[in-house]
Amino acid sequence: MRAASQRLPRSNSSVGALHEVQKAGTLRESCTPRAESGPAGILLAETGLQSCEQRIRGEQEKPVVPHKDCAASTLPLALPSLGTQEIFERILPAGRGLQPVLRFVFQSEGKRLRPRLFYLSARLFNNPNEHLADAAVLVEALHNGTLLHDDVMDRAKVRRNRPTVNRLWGDGVAILAGDFLLAAVMDLALRTEHPSVLPLALETLIQLVEGQMLELQNQGNLSLTEATSMEIIQKKTASLFAMACRLGGLLGRGAPDQVRALESFGLHLGVAFQLLDDTQDYTSVQSHTGKEPGRDLAEAKVTLPVLVAFRQAGTKEKKRIRSIFSDPRRAEHLKELTVLIGELGGFSYTLQRARDCMERAVRALQPIPACPEKTAIEQTAREILRENTLQGSAHLPQETTRASA
Repeated sequence: MRAASQRLPRSNSSVGALHEVQKAGTLRESCTPRAESGPAGILLAETGLQSCEQRIRGEQEKPVVPHKDCAASTLPLALPSLGTQEIFERILPAGRGLQPVLRFVFQSEGKRLRPRLFYLSARLFNNPNEHLADAAVLVEALHNGTLLHDDVMDRAKVRRNRPTVNRLWGDGVAILAGDFLLAAVMDLALRTEHPSVLPLALETLIQLVEGQMLELQNQGNLSLTEATSMEIIQKKTASLFAMACRLGGLLGRGAPDQVRALESFGLHLGVAFQLLDDTQDYTSVQSHTGKEPGRDLAEAKVTLPVLVAFRQAGTKEKKRIRSIFSDPRRAEHLKELTVLIGELGGFSYTLQRARDCMERAVRALQPIPACPEKTAIEQTAREILRENTLQGSAHLPQETTRASA
């Protein structure tokens, strides 16, 4: 499959971090360590996400000239609400059969993290835009459309502490509802009247699909490399974070360097978010995450905590982990595997990588002048790390550090 950047030509002003990385090589080559790391819990290799950050910025970039003085912003810091009614007023009219389904989807508002990042990114530049609400709904529709499909693929029964659409209405209805939301994304992209928004939405959707496909191809693959694991995360999760932040920069009319900085911020933040989520799937309870614990194991997804634990394991432990993943009833071994991962340092390593990614996300914002909006977006990133680390660590098994052989 050709890279999205080859299929979807974009103007110079819309070439973002993901596009630049793909031109230079695959995400696996540019954003992941060249060699496996040592003992669990060590810092990211300097050739990891740091090299991605350096490539995004580029060695020949001109000094940043702010589009407007961010510190002089007169826009209110309070963000517009993105409630169910707001969404329904802006997406395409749904047929009667889908209306109750979509209303159910959006009534569970969750944190609306991605639209919040979009609004904060757009408001950094003090340039009001009448299409911000359309773009915010676009981001939320793209997120929820892919979640509906994900829940069918994962046979999930709970999301946001409520039954999933596929559980209540069946797989067919969930797929159609997801399809409808993805169509609504394209309509909303056109409504923004910005030439780069539709290509950006399409490119992101392609990244999401490619990430899911790569994950499917590696179900149960305990020989998965850390590089491929990170590529899955970047495509299936971080690409949407990067898109939300870049979209805000584009519609806020930020300078090109600032828009790239926002996309880099979103990319690193999205990686950190997924690493925390992968840890919580083993260490948290449903009341904290809103999802059934152990879904990754049930679907034989080899996430980074498992990958690191298997890498550190001795012969006997490797045999047991293989046995668990080959068992059709593997979900029944969740507690045992959680203890094993903890003992082998898989959780501490993953949490450290998440912390490193979060710090890189904050550093990526250096081209943005200081202002309340920048403080808010940095605080949002750190709050994600704090909340998710606390939720996971509350049920974290005792870990031991093992030296690499």
